[in-house]
Amino acid sequence: MKPLRVVIVGGGFAAVQFAKTLRGKLRPSECEILLFNRENHMVFHPLLADVAGASINADAAAAPLRQMLPGAGCRTERVQRIDLPSSEIEFEDGNGALTRLPYDHVVLACGAESNLGIIPGMSDHAFAFKVMRDATKPEIKKAVETLFGVKVEAVRVANVHGKVKRQGRFVGRRPDWKKAYVVLKKGEKMVEFFDQA
Repeated sequence: MKPLRVVIVGGGFAAVQFAKTLRGKLRPSECEILLFNRENHMVFHPLLADVAGASINADAAAAPLRQMLPGAGCRTERVQRIDLPSSEIEFEDGNGALTRLPYDHVVLACGAESNLGIIPGMSDHAFAFKVMRDATKPEIKKAVETLFGVKVEAVRVANVHGKVKRQGRFVGRRPDWKKAYVVLKKGEKMVEFFDQA
């Protein structure tokens, strides 16, 4: 019997945990797992401040997906389209051509990104950080200026409510958190580490 093909789009915590759990329940002969993520590694974002401050090496904040997911296929092609009626994904192969791949089940675990481009100039001069809930704007400004050697023009913060999470019959809530948008003064540039992210 041909194994089920499960395609996972995304490479963050949710995607990796799903793939690990599924592999623990179904053998490779029963289920083929294919994970599509633009990067071939998973970044542990809470450690990025330590990397930028040189207290840990950059490789300590990232883990190769293939090492984390033995028995799962990891692909770096970009998924362009999901055709639900025909149960196929469409992705760009290494030559830029669109290729279709059938699946039995698809899981979307893409995560979220900050869209700084909706405000003109914001993506060129601002950076988003996840910060401690009790961090104040002056503390965030001082930390960024000290860690990155730049001058900060402004800091804006947003309190984010934790998502409701269900597991079986139990309902819980993730903790609330805070996001800071740091705008640099004209002429300032963040370290190259963030240019590569």
